[in-house]
Amino acid sequence: MNKKTWTIIILVAIITAFTTWFFTKQHTETSVEENIQTETPVATTTSVKVEVKTLNYTKLQNRAVFEYPQFLNQPARSALAKLNLTLESGANEIFKKNTKELDDNLADLQKYGMNLEGREFVHEHKIDKTRIYANPKTNIISLIYQNYVDFGGAHGSFFYGSAIYDAKTGAELKLSDFLQGDFVTFLNTYITEQVVQKTANCRNCEYLEGRVDAVDGKLVPESFALDADSLVLLYGAYDLGSYAATATGQEIVVPKDKLAGFIQREW
Repeated sequence: MNKKTWTIIILVAIITAFTTWFFTKQHTETSVEENIQTETPVATTTSVKVEVKTLNYTKLQNRAVFEYPQFLNQPARSALAKLNLTLESGANEIFKKNTKELDDNLADLQKYGMNLEGREFVHEHKIDKTRIYANPKTNIISLIYQNYVDFGGAHGSFFYGSAIYDAKTGAELKLSDFLQGDFVTFLNTYITEQVVQKTANCRNCEYLEGRVDAVDGKLVPESFALDADSLVLLYGAYDLGSYAATATGQEIVVPKDKLAGFIQREW
């Protein structure tokens, strides 16, 4: 072969090799991109349905109930699907601890020869099913827990709990995620006014007799709930006064329009 023929052969080989490399590279990059998209967690902002699951325990004089939420029909890798697993695991762990405390308490009472006839020892953690609030537009889910514990003292003890979740991320939210500025000072004044003036926004407050006697002077509680029109502050036994005045808990409702200057995230 002459020099010209060899040159043509070499050029064809180079072009063929480049073409093969180029199309192989394009196919590989497309496949990687598709895999990345497939692995992206699925987010859901549709209306959330909440199912309440219940754990029950009865042994001798001991009785325990533990309720926890499960968010229905969630895609496998969604934030709420992962939260479901966390809540279920946490519920079983806490329930196991609660029942052990009851059993240990009963064993101690029996050991010291106490008369247990007609007595029941209780550990309850229940969701108020009538007040579950879920807003698909703001991705907010609000739950209220009602707790009652009686280990054999002079009386049992009632206290509230709550959980506010972001349906898109699964994060649990605090009051400061919704309100900004000096909202604590505003709420302290508002709470005092509702109690002293015995308004309808102070629920179950008649036994307070218009007086506020908060623990450590702290009026804004950790537990709160949300609904379409208001923020609800939740108080258990002793939070606002004596046991006789607060045994069944209190709620103070703060209408949204009162919070207009403080809201940084809608619910």
